[in-house]
Amino acid sequence: MLKFAFTFVSNDDLLFLLKPTDAIVRLLTGSSSFYLAENGYYHKELHILIDKSCSGFNFWILYFLLFSFLTLKYVDKPLHKILVISISLVFAYILTIFVNASRIFVSIVVKSQINLFSNQPFGIDKTENDN
Repeated sequence: MLKFAFTFVSNDDLLFLLKPTDAIVRLLTGSSSFYLAENGYYHKELHILIDKSCSGFNFWILYFLLFSFLTLKYVDKPLHKILVISISLVFAYILTIFVNASRIFVSIVVKSQINLFSNQPFGIDKTENDN
């Protein structure tokens, strides 16, 4: 149901995931961004947009459910079950922010490396070809 609901949410609804992810990307890259409700966080210098598709909502849900189901079978008391669910929700949230920011940062680095190498000829020296 949450995955179905994801199709109807906007960037504003996912700010709890987008804002910290954008903050880490800004910190790692030194880039500035601005938020547009209809588009998300735009980094003009990097030419990237961090929007709902980059939120990691699906990852967060899956990791929360996985961690909850794996740990709940070892807990008997109802209070401990509530504690396990709460901890797994928070842990999944923190992990989601870290994974998303890392994924976006690596994409930026790879893109810059591809751009760097695509502007240089590979192994061809123009002075040798002229002879």
